[in-house]
Amino acid sequence: MRSDDRGSEILDRGECLRLLTNNTRAVGRVGFVNSQALATILPVNYAVLNGEIVFRTGSGDVSSAVTQNQVVAFEIDQVDARTGQCWSVLVRGVATFFADDSVTSGAELPRPLVPVPGSQIVRVQATVVTGRRFPLPEANEPT
Repeated sequence: MRSDDRGSEILDRGECLRLLTNNTRAVGRVGFVNSQALATILPVNYAVLNGEIVFRTGSGDVSSAVTQNQVVAFEIDQVDARTGQCWSVLVRGVATFFADDSVTSGAELPRPLVPVPGSQIVRVQATVVTGRRFPLPEANEPT
């Protein structure tokens, strides 16, 4: 097990992808620079397909970022009071649209959480995948 200088366990790519794949019922966050050059982070439900992050979107800031072939960030984390640990996984890569739904046929895509879901399917190439795991502080310990 490798640790960083603050005592967090450094997760390898395989463990990060396992955590991403096993937690697709969670909501992740996609970060990008919007059309007004502002850093933006939006919640999305997602799936992992062939090692890539996949989610649906409509027209708007995410769609604009994808059209411009921007590098985006996708993050998911979990605090597990049962085990006393927290973990976080960060994926960075270029976001692109799937040309059509046939690419994802047979794959279980996330069921949209919003009442009127977008019809565009975005994939994020998992170019850089990093993660950390660390113990939660005890309730009576100073932070």
